[in-house]
Amino acid sequence: FLARRSSITYINLFFGPGTFRFTDMADTLGWATVQVATPTLQILDGPFDSFVNPSGELMEFKFRPTAPSPASPTDTTWHIVRWTEVRN
Repeated sequence: FLARRSSITYINLFFGPGTFRFTDMADTLGWATVQVATPTLQILDGPFDSFVNPSGELMEFKFRPTAPSPASPTDTTWHIVRWTEVRN
């Protein structure tokens, strides 16, 4: 949904403390999953400013690497493949 919105001008995702990274054996080689207990998300969408500070939620982000990064031949860019919000 976010990728299809042309009015979004800024996204800031702060994982904060309580971050756990693991590899799921069913994933493609190189992929990673990060569980975040206390994320902070800010999305600027046109004239609206949305903040998401989930309380009692766990978020999981599935990432796939792209290396080399289009911005730098020595870096890796991590793309979010799936984002899941889990209520505790």
